[in-house]
Amino acid sequence: GRIESGQIRKGQQVIFLPSNKQAEIQSIKIFGQTRIKAEEGESIGLTLIQDLDMDRGQVVGDKTNTPKITDNFKANIFVMTEQPLKVQEKIILRCATQEVECTITTIQKRLNSSTLETIEQNAQEIKLNEAGEVILKTQTPVIIENFNFIKELGRFILERGHEVVAGGIITD
Repeated sequence: GRIESGQIRKGQQVIFLPSNKQAEIQSIKIFGQTRIKAEEGESIGLTLIQDLDMDRGQVVGDKTNTPKITDNFKANIFVMTEQPLKVQEKIILRCATQEVECTITTIQKRLNSSTLETIEQNAQEIKLNEAGEVILKTQTPVIIENFNFIKELGRFILERGHEVVAGGIITD
């Protein structure tokens, strides 16, 4: 995986989310070389003292400073498709390596994407080239962060079928 924030060290106690599995780092590999630590921006391989079965989409964090795990969050989105994005429509959220079904429970504001002027409060849909302030509810918990803190866990796309419907950033 890739370290998006902070650093990781040999012997560190870590937690994998959303599974909540815990382990100790036995070694860190970077291009075949063993390292004692790795830092933000590096792509690494980890070996663990414990034998854990991991699924795609797990995020590793320090046990004392874990990323946020939730099924409900606020975001700003930009719609890129002819078919409007509607409240309560089932869509797919992709954030980092995570993929989960979600719905927009609330469109707090529908915005003109050029001027950022509010078109409508409490809207029912967002149209092509419009932006919106929305509340998303995921079917299962996801690991996220505010875009201003960890960009990789703070940005996402929304898909309908296999078409990208919108891009967004997590604000809260």
